[in-house]
Amino acid sequence: MSKLKLFYIKGTPYTIAETLNTSIDAEAFVDDEGIPTCAMNFGQCGAKRQVCKFVGASKFGLNHHCMLHGSKRIFHDNRGLLVPLEECLVWKTIRIEER
Repeated sequence: MSKLKLFYIKGTPYTIAETLNTSIDAEAFVDDEGIPTCAMNFGQCGAKRQVCKFVGASKFGLNHHCMLHGSKRIFHDNRGLLVPLEECLVWKTIRIEER
């Protein structure tokens, strides 16, 4: 059971809840050679969209960002696939589980 704490700013009550542990399911993708990528298919031509749920885009889809890491820019490799950030929590979790 969580205990709620109240505090006041200029007479308005605000609630602070305790931190709760939770998890979010995310798909991880690899190319044909087993190399990690943030996206295999963006859903072009009716194909199934295979993109990490944390990938965002700007400039009409030209720049990709990891929304999990404060909109940090993700770059393409020489094959055109998005390379996960070194600090990617999705791939970091998978690497820990493989040990």
